[in-house]
Amino acid sequence: MRFLATLAAATLMTGAVAQAGTITDDRALLDLFQGDLYLESTAPLSADYAVDQVYMTGGLGFSPLWALELMDGTDRVLLAETSDWSLEGGNVLSFLFDLDDGSSFGDWLKVTLTFAGMIASPLDQANNATYDARMSITTGPDLAPVPVPAALPMLLSGLVAAGAFVRRRQA
Repeated sequence: MRFLATLAAATLMTGAVAQAGTITDDRALLDLFQGDLYLESTAPLSADYAVDQVYMTGGLGFSPLWALELMDGTDRVLLAETSDWSLEGGNVLSFLFDLDDGSSFGDWLKVTLTFAGMIASPLDQANNATYDARMSITTGPDLAPVPVPAALPMLLSGLVAAGAFVRRRQA
């Protein structure tokens, strides 16, 4: 019986899943100039990733709209592009990057900038301003849910087969 418990534990631990993580900076600097954006974070904090600089550029003259670059001091760790962004409540600016390069950052990355006051749209050509923002970068895997009815019979049949194998060896 101890063998079955060990086998079940080993079976459940074989699937490695990319872990979600965060990178934050309370003093990120955002420049908006005539429909273009430049974000710089030179002191990001993360317990999950070795990142010491974050740069983001984009705007009206770019396709896709936004490009994000994460640096670790010696080299570029990640370069991602997106056109998926939103301005929520006038003071929360978010960008969603779909990562399909198999990086250690998982399958997606969301950059959220929170401002003390209201800001104009980053694509507003009349906008010429510099803002301090709290930057939060959240990463994570796209996890497809596994339905229990489909997974349970597979697990049980594996345990039954292992039990039969153990009984046959003992006989």
